[in-house]
Amino acid sequence: MKLPQPSPGKWLHEAIMGALKGRGLSLATWCDDNEIGRQTIRSYTCGVNAGPRSEELLNKLIDDAGRETVLSMYQHRLLQQAEEFKRWAA
Repeated sequence: MKLPQPSPGKWLHEAIMGALKGRGLSLATWCDDNEIGRQTIRSYTCGVNAGPRSEELLNKLIDDAGRETVLSMYQHRLLQQAEEFKRWAA
């Protein structure tokens, strides 16, 4: 079974940043190590670029940050937003 792929956007970007920090890493260091600009990777995390190369690098970033942690943080944010919508609709 294929794991769900989070949708690029602000929440995914924040989840990746949090997971990197949790591992004592920074986006700047990761970008330098992988020879990619920070603005370029941000365009991948936010979904501005969505080609095969961007998807490959985004998956590498998620794996290096800790896929399980990223997905957990992303899911938490989605559930939090769903609760806010329930309260708003009530």
